[in-house]
Amino acid sequence: MTIPHVRRAIGLSVVAGLAACGDSSRPPRSAGTPQASAPAPLTLPATFTGDLPCGGCEATATTLTLFDDGTFRLRSVPRGANAGAASAALGTWRALDGGRRYVLDGAGQGARQFGRIGADSLRLLDNTGAEMVAPLPYRLGRAASVDTIRDRMRFEGAVLESADAVRLIDCASGRGYPVLREGAFDALGRGVRQAQAGRAQPTSALVLGRLRARPPELPGKGEVLAVDSVERVWVGGACGAGRPRG
Repeated sequence: MTIPHVRRAIGLSVVAGLAACGDSSRPPRSAGTPQASAPAPLTLPATFTGDLPCGGCEATATTLTLFDDGTFRLRSVPRGANAGAASAALGTWRALDGGRRYVLDGAGQGARQFGRIGADSLRLLDNTGAEMVAPLPYRLGRAASVDTIRDRMRFEGAVLESADAVRLIDCASGRGYPVLREGAFDALGRGVRQAQAGRAQPTSALVLGRLRARPPELPGKGEVLAVDSVERVWVGGACGAGRPRG
């Protein structure tokens, strides 16, 4: 072998050796290894607040509370010249993309999506789960304390009566709430009896009310429902099945 050929062979062997060794301080990464680890799970319940853009007002003061049973509550208060009364709603939430995205079903507005930003912030996404392109404030920051949002809201669901209690199984959250014997409790009972017309059959109702902490004298766990007014009672399934139109 000539000298030039020997030098070329030595050079190739050195390059091959360096490529094989690489940087020993870097462990090999297998295919499919994620670029970033999933965020730590949220400590629930947790409340997030902030002003979100509003089409017909200055902004909407928003309070969102996520509960560890998979439900949420949302309070919205329009600000500015076209400010209106606060409204509240409830529904269910689910985490996607390893906890990077939260989908809220309910609240009377269809599904809403939020992206996780660090440990203490959520950002409103569009209905496809993508980032908003407009340079507007879409961020909700974590509050120092939990707001259970016991504002008045609509509840629609099946009314279940027993010898000692009345429960409403709410469609939006899937939760059952004992109805307190106050406010429009008697009106709800009259509506159920009128709708059933003497026949025991599934009955549903649409009411306005508030969730409250369970009184110490009431056995069981969880919140209770105080009904302020009854909008409609009908025979049939709740949650859209058999619900009257109009």
